[in-house]
Amino acid sequence: YLALPIWYPTCLSMEDTKKEPEETTNDEAGMSKRKHRSYTPQFKLEVIAAARDSSTSRRAVAKRFGIDPKRVREWCGQEQTIATLSHKRRRLNGAGRKPVNCAIEVELLEWMRRRREQQHVVTRRMVQHEAKSLHQSRDDGDPSFKASDGWLTSFMKRHHVSFRDSRQGPDSPLLELDFSNYLP
Repeated sequence: YLALPIWYPTCLSMEDTKKEPEETTNDEAGMSKRKHRSYTPQFKLEVIAAARDSSTSRRAVAKRFGIDPKRVREWCGQEQTIATLSHKRRRLNGAGRKPVNCAIEVELLEWMRRRREQQHVVTRRMVQHEAKSLHQSRDDGDPSFKASDGWLTSFMKRHHVSFRDSRQGPDSPLLELDFSNYLP
């Protein structure tokens, strides 16, 4: 007889506790959770070089490096671009989720530029409030748009906006942006 701690679930036998934990699944979608992985450009170039070797198949290369064969095909097609990436970057330009409404983001950037030109304060909360009101007032806007802190951080990264000096003058980089890149 083995004494078990009080908190030990009595419905489990000692045999059940020796099993490895199963991978958690999403019951609604019926899919298992996978860990997101990112790879350095050097690793990608190493995989591409191995794939270019005529003695091995791309499937064998994928198995050797522990990646999906589709990644090998994608990376071989993007070899020129991957070779130009710095060793710190892991994502190609244009990758990632796109903004919900580019026209509203351009309008929001224009609003920020005008306020800064007039030497007015521009804060995170003000930008969030203005973004919400733009989405609610425009026909092509999403009335359920939240302008969360996460959205604001992504917006700032996308457009290289900083709030360190809220009264940036005429030499502010925001005033020199070319908004034509953001229009659909």
